[in-house]
Amino acid sequence: MDTNVLVYCFDRSAPDKMNTAHALVNNLWDNENGVLSLQVLKEFFVTVTSKLAVRMDPQSAKSAVFDLMSWTLVYEDRRSMEKAFEIAENFRLSFWDANILSAALLSNCEALYTEDLQHGQSIDGLRIVNPFL
Repeated sequence: MDTNVLVYCFDRSAPDKMNTAHALVNNLWDNENGVLSLQVLKEFFVTVTSKLAVRMDPQSAKSAVFDLMSWTLVYEDRRSMEKAFEIAENFRLSFWDANILSAALLSNCEALYTEDLQHGQSIDGLRIVNPFL
């Protein structure tokens, strides 16, 4: 899952997206299918504490991060960095997006939920899904 989907769970300025994000996160939680990279958790913390119209207080954001850490976490290593560089070059994506894609691919995910990439696109067999369409 990409950062933006998690952020919408806490973004009161977008109630429709908030409801969709909650449903998706709850489904992944209930089915124990959620996979997150540490990059996503770090971006989440920064975004909800400094970029939302109604910001979360840091303590609540930390609590949310620690709750999310019960999902499958992907840690970066040489292999994931090499894959991220390859994806960035081959698909002309930002390194940060490629890094999230690398984490999903190396975790054998079937789909990456995001609104930042092209819905329906397949990257090395990983399906890109925009849950807000």
